Amino acid sequence: MEQKLVSVGIFSLVLSGCLVVSPNYDEAGNWPRERFSSECADQARTMGLRRIDVEPARPAGRGEWEAMIHATDQAGRDARLRCSYDERSRSRRVTVDRLDR
Repeated sequence: MEQKLVSVGIFSLVLSGCLVVSPNYDEAGNWPRERFSSECADQARTMGLRRIDVEPARPAGRGEWEAMIHATDQAGRDARLRCSYDERSRSRRVTVDRLDR
């Protein structure tokens, strides 16, 4: 009888481990860092930038992400941009702002 109880306990622990969902899952409203960084790079490409290097994303507040982008513009000049995402905004899109002109 004790062996069955131990077996059932171990089995339930294994099953409960399968039900745990990552806190970075999209359905939870949080973007994984890799997806955020690739969105930043895509936005920079649509702005006509090349040689794009996106720094690792970091939290900038509750529900906010931020990353710096270093790239080259069409004239060959170095460009520095800030990429941000705020899940509380209505658009729920990544925005890219140029820091130097």
